[in-house]
Amino acid sequence: MGGENWTIYALAGLALVYGVTFVMPIGGADMPVVISLLNSFTGVAAAMGGFLYNNQAMLTGGILVGSSGTILTILMCKAMNRSLLNVIIGAFGGTTGAGRRRVIKTVKEISLSDASVLLSYSQKVLVVPGYGLAVAQAQHLCHELETCLAPRGWN
Repeated sequence: MGGENWTIYALAGLALVYGVTFVMPIGGADMPVVISLLNSFTGVAAAMGGFLYNNQAMLTGGILVGSSGTILTILMCKAMNRSLLNVIIGAFGGTTGAGRRRVIKTVKEISLSDASVLLSYSQKVLVVPGYGLAVAQAQHLCHELETCLAPRGWN
């Protein structure tokens, strides 16, 4: 145990503080993008380790993980129509920043019969499945709704 061990502990502590402050403001739909970004960082680190140890398998695996994580991160940002920088630092500054308006909307709960009346008078119905539908495992109910609406000529 030499006198240089404190630098390792200090760097580990700084890395911990940086990691927590990097991830804490991220929430909601931005979290999968950040997880994909961190995954690509692990691939880059593995590739650098493979380069350092002259290990071709580690280098190749790190390159594959890093590049696929980067591609996935970019595609997810494009799908959300946001830049990666906006995803990472978008939560800083709170909700009442200088270009943001506070919009107050009212939410009206409807019953099942009200929803069926609205669907029967609709000209087109568009169901956009998302993460919530998958978590609730409601794809079968969504398919049942589709089969009920199909005789009306909606595709």
